[in-house]
Amino acid sequence: MMKRSSPQRMDETVERTFDRLLEQVALYAPPAEIDRLKGAFTLSRSLYEGRQWVDGTPYIAHPLALASMLADMQQDIPSLLAALTHDCASHAPKAGDAV
Repeated sequence: MMKRSSPQRMDETVERTFDRLLEQVALYAPPAEIDRLKGAFTLSRSLYEGRQWVDGTPYIAHPLALASMLADMQQDIPSLLAALTHDCASHAPKAGDAV
């Protein structure tokens, strides 16, 4: 049987992944663009708060993984913003006009 991670450990993993994303993007994007990514991440994380996959992984892990893959390819900031928020309107009931 697979052991599930604690919610705190999952949150720490999400934070570390986002920190790595910011480090990667800082290699090719100006600081103002980094601030836009932080805003998109904060929005997405708040909209997905409490949502998780069947295995207990926070839902934010999916858009964060997509944004990380795009950052590895040094994609532009609008693409990373889209990755971080691509499911907000359809999957987060609190989204409203925020997206």
